[in-house]
Amino acid sequence: MKSIITTALTLSLGLLLFVSTNSYAQDFSQEKQHAQTLDPKNMAKQLTDKIDNLVNLSEKQYKKIYKINLTAFKSQINNMFAGRMGQGGPNMGGGRPPMGQGGPGMGQGGPGMEGGMPQMGEMNEERSKQIKEDIEEARAKKAKKYKKVLDAQQYQKWMQFENEKMEKEFWEK
Repeated sequence: MKSIITTALTLSLGLLLFVSTNSYAQDFSQEKQHAQTLDPKNMAKQLTDKIDNLVNLSEKQYKKIYKINLTAFKSQINNMFAGRMGQGGPNMGGGRPPMGQGGPGMGQGGPGMEGGMPQMGEMNEERSKQIKEDIEEARAKKAKKYKKVLDAQQYQKWMQFENEKMEKEFWEK
């Protein structure tokens, strides 16, 4: 009887170990796949290839555009992870806001807190506005760099492509 219980217990533990290992392996592979999609070199190459197909870049132009794209993607990814890790993006000051010394809850004000703290919705709106401004600034900087590399006809074609892409993004929201 003891051997049957021991065997059943061993099989149960083995099955549990197998299931948990399999689950961990799936989580790990999904993480690895996600990390590959956020690889700045891969992203820069894909975008540069797309631009090359659009405007027929020379080899020298390809290398310069790739370098511009790589720098931009690295910056975007760093800002994205900084925001997730509580560091905030550009101009966010970083970290967690200071905690009060007891007293009223958020947004209710208190001694020395004229008008209270901003509500969560207000903070999200402010952050959303800041992100949009940062994106526009990054696009303008990239366009300025592209203009130095591309000839007038290529630049015009690329700008048309960008404007169509932005319009499509706007209407899909």
